[in-house]
Amino acid sequence: MDIFRNILETRPPESIVGMRVQKDIAVDGHKFILDDNTWIGFRVSGMESLIRIYAKFDLQTKLKKLLKTGRDFVYRK
Repeated sequence: MDIFRNILETRPPESIVGMRVQKDIAVDGHKFILDDNTWIGFRVSGMESLIRIYAKFDLQTKLKKLLKTGRDFVYRK
């Protein structure tokens, strides 16, 4: 978990699913604001080996792709 937290702090992504990261809000995790009010957030649990991924996208199919990309990012695929 510390490795992933360190990656978010030192080498945050510049783009996700082809959209440029407009803003990184680092409060209780990292929330990356993308284009058109789309966002993805990562929250590393302090109590257990768990990383939660949250996301908002207007289209369900693109939301699934965004979440898969987030999962791949966590597992460094």
